[in-house]
Amino acid sequence: MKDAHFLFLQGMQSSFFKRVGDNLTAKNCRVSRINFCLGDWLFWSGKNSVSFRGRISDWKDYIDSFLDANGVTDIILVGEQRKYHDAAIIAAKERGIRVVATDFGYLRPDWIAIELNGMNGSSLLPRNIEQIHQINNNLSQVDLGPVFDDGEIKRILCDLVYSFSTLVDVLFFPYYVQSDMRPQPAKGLFYSFIKWGKLLINYSSTKKFVDLVGEGEASFFLFAMQLEHDFQIVKYSHYNDLIEPIEEVVYSFSKLGNNESKLIFKNHPCDLGIRNWEVIIAQLAMKYGIDDRVYFIDGGVSLDKLLKNCSGLVTVNSTSGLRSLQLGCPVKSLSSAIYSMPGLTFQGDLDDFWEKPIKPDQNNVAAFVNVIASKLHIRGLFFNEPGMSGGIRDFADKLVSRNVGI
Repeated sequence: MKDAHFLFLQGMQSSFFKRVGDNLTAKNCRVSRINFCLGDWLFWSGKNSVSFRGRISDWKDYIDSFLDANGVTDIILVGEQRKYHDAAIIAAKERGIRVVATDFGYLRPDWIAIELNGMNGSSLLPRNIEQIHQINNNLSQVDLGPVFDDGEIKRILCDLVYSFSTLVDVLFFPYYVQSDMRPQPAKGLFYSFIKWGKLLINYSSTKKFVDLVGEGEASFFLFAMQLEHDFQIVKYSHYNDLIEPIEEVVYSFSKLGNNESKLIFKNHPCDLGIRNWEVIIAQLAMKYGIDDRVYFIDGGVSLDKLLKNCSGLVTVNSTSGLRSLQLGCPVKSLSSAIYSMPGLTFQGDLDDFWEKPIKPDQNNVAAFVNVIASKLHIRGLFFNEPGMSGGIRDFADKLVSRNVGI
């Protein structure tokens, strides 16, 4: 594509974007990258990259001028909700420039999402199951079996490098404004050590409890927690924090007449433990008089094992909801989720979900999963080989062929 010019903004904390850019350059495409902080620069510096070191109030004029002067045809980014990305997307739409968003896949573990416009709440995927079936009728069946092993060590190391680089941003990018509410790296590391110490101490009792409910020894519902600074909470829900939906769920569950049923809150595996969720949830359960029916579990817990005998899963908009649908477990989404639509998820009030959770139609689920696997994903990994090389190749091919999204 001789006339194509791909502009990369902030991406994953890895060399993924840089290597996609190299692949595109080899295909005779023009490529540019704008860095905003030291973490960005560490993963893509030198050729084809520039650094924006101005104030955020200067960013709109900068990106307007950059797009006009360089003939950009496509912008590629992770997190369309980030502060700098907001203005870039507005400028792109004014000029008819394509915006391609990517992130970890809705499907796990070895999928990368790639969509036009944005993800989840911004996705262009139809929220109508009949339209989903119509699209699926023209698609081949995708093999969903895992292909690549996505180990955590490299991801954690890259994340630590990126996070700790923010401590010296003031020297190189003095006006950089962080887009999310992640904790300072030293604080996060301190609390994560405490958390993992607790998990090791409580491992045997947690495993015993999970084994008990996983084998159907108790009737229970599951709430899949998310990271509080996640843009899926901050931007794609009406909640100000994670405590609000937790209290909403506890209060609603307290009105359930069946006193035998339990409510389990499963913590997000990447939560650092800065908030003591176990205490917060226990206090809310006590407030509404159901402290004997509410539980909190954390660390080393298989979601699939819990979903095996779960009466239903509640979430704000976590990808756990999609996994739950795949395993035939009823789902109630409290906010905007790509899979939240009639024919897949429970559409009634939360109070009614506890009494009559409806299992998802597996024909609808199969069609939905096949459509998003075919149209909104590629196989690959952001951090580990060989999945990284495969993902880079297919990502670049999709950009060049303009075969992105629905």
